[in-house]
Amino acid sequence: MNVNYCSPNFQFENRPPLKDYTSNIDNIKQAKNRIAELQNIIHELNKSNGKRSVSPLAKSPVKVNAPIEYHGTSKKQSPRFQTPETKPREIRVVSENVKMQTENFIEQGILQGVLPDHLLEKSIENYTLSKVLGLGSYAIVRLAQKGSMFCAIKTYEKVKINDQQKRKNVCREVKILSKLRHLNIIKLVGACETQVQLHVIMEYYSATSLNSFIKQQPQKKLDEDQAKYIFIQLVDALKYCHHKSVVHRDLKLENILIDPLNNKIKIIDFGFSIAIDPSSKLNIFCGTPSYMAPEIVNKSTYSFPADVWALGILLFKMTTGQFPFRGNDDKDLYKSINNGKIDYPQTMSIQLKSLIKKILNTNQNERPSVKEVALDEWLQ
Repeated sequence: MNVNYCSPNFQFENRPPLKDYTSNIDNIKQAKNRIAELQNIIHELNKSNGKRSVSPLAKSPVKVNAPIEYHGTSKKQSPRFQTPETKPREIRVVSENVKMQTENFIEQGILQGVLPDHLLEKSIENYTLSKVLGLGSYAIVRLAQKGSMFCAIKTYEKVKINDQQKRKNVCREVKILSKLRHLNIIKLVGACETQVQLHVIMEYYSATSLNSFIKQQPQKKLDEDQAKYIFIQLVDALKYCHHKSVVHRDLKLENILIDPLNNKIKIIDFGFSIAIDPSSKLNIFCGTPSYMAPEIVNKSTYSFPADVWALGILLFKMTTGQFPFRGNDDKDLYKSINNGKIDYPQTMSIQLKSLIKKILNTNQNERPSVKEVALDEWLQ
């Protein structure tokens, strides 16, 4: 069937306008496909009507990115495609931009200079990947095995962390983990980087979070002796982190793994963690609302005492099954946190109540350090 490509009623299958595919590495493949389509259109136009014909694309605006918007001419001229003769040039510019961005993306190693050589692996082909352990916005965690060793591999798709801040956060997490060696902190085994993925290899400990563990208990809470055993481990791990000048900033039940057979725990997910000078202060609003200290809620400066506050929230939740501060929404919750008023159950021991009161002091300057918490009467 003959088709009149110059007919004013003809439409190219309702194709959308050319988008700025080169601004996002995730769309490189789509950009190449679009380029191929445009090249085919040019070929058909030239074949059917010769180069004197006017492209139907000239009748509708086409959005293009900055490098090709004005085609090297005055801004007074139209940014649209004009004739089949101009199209190859436009396509060539897009193609070159895509190629340039692809090459830069591949050459830029995320972990370059972040980890020592002995922690960098060239490939994960020696690992057998199996079930999914966790799924986040930017990464997926899978159980893996290498020989007799089991581990957890956290895989980032580079296109999902293609802006500078996201990559900086990933590098910071990996670097911090590489410097932490504690019995109650998940251990970094190594890392592997390919052109399109970043694999962070960690020891596999347990698929049970402390949150799930508590929910499995008959009364959805732990007795004081059981909670004390777990809390001592948490305090020791956090004391080690603070000694290394690391603020975790997201301590919560979901970020603590527990072995149900012996109640041994490990802290995971250092995605919000940061290493700072002991005298420095932070002002980034981050964390999980129910565990946020008043200074974070109020968007004031904060540091290590914010982690201690989270310890108090964890201790109260473990022993009562409830959060000490609650609200119908974040606004109500933050108001409750600032108020600092807590209803303690009558069954709670005097020693435990005293410790929680000390920790959940709304004044961060009066809050005990993690070293002081470790010396409290209830933990002896």
